[in-house]
Amino acid sequence: MSLSVFAERDADIDTDSTRNRVGGALEWKPWWGAFGDGTLGGGGTVIARGSAGDNPHVRTLVAGALVAPLAGGLSLGLQAGMAGVWGDPAPQDLWEIGVTGNWIRGHLGTVATSRTWMGRVDLQRPVRFLHLSVYGDWASAEGADYCAVGAGLVFMDGLLRLDLAKGLDCGREGSSRAGWKFHPRGFTFF
Repeated sequence: MSLSVFAERDADIDTDSTRNRVGGALEWKPWWGAFGDGTLGGGGTVIARGSAGDNPHVRTLVAGALVAPLAGGLSLGLQAGMAGVWGDPAPQDLWEIGVTGNWIRGHLGTVATSRTWMGRVDLQRPVRFLHLSVYGDWASAEGADYCAVGAGLVFMDGLLRLDLAKGLDCGREGSSRAGWKFHPRGFTFF
C-alpha cells in the first residue's frame, strides 16, 4: 500500500495556459501465491487519485487477477478491471487505451476515455527462466469494443514482458485502428 501527495504546475504550449493542482493518491496492490509456479495465486490493484485546483477530478482503477495451475505445467491467468474519471478532468487526465498495451494490445491508436472496462485471458507454459504466453484481450471504451490476440515471452515472473499482438474487429463500431503491434512492457505478468 502506498500514499502520495502532490502539488503540480504544468503548462500547455498549444493554448498558452497553465494549470495548478494539489492532491493525493492511494494505491493498494495485494497478492497471494506466486506466478506460474504450479500454485493458485491471485490479487488485485486499487488506485484512487484525486486533485483540487484547476480541473478537479477523481481518477480510479480497480482490477483483479487469478492464476491457476493446469495439467502439463500450464497455467491460466485471468484478469478483469475497470477505470473511471469523475469531475472536470483535463484531456491528459483521461484514461488512454491502445498504444501502450496496458489495457489492450494490438491497436495502433490511442482512445482517450473517462470510463473503460477490460478483460484478459493468458495461457502460459514455463520454459527454463521464462514463460511462453498466448493470450486474448478485450476492452470497452467510448461505446466501442476492442479485441486482440497474441503471443509473448514473460521473463522473471513479469519483470519484463515482450508481446506481439494482432488487434481484431470485435463487431462494434469504433476507431480501433487494429493491426500488428509489438509491446515491450515491464512489471506485469499479464
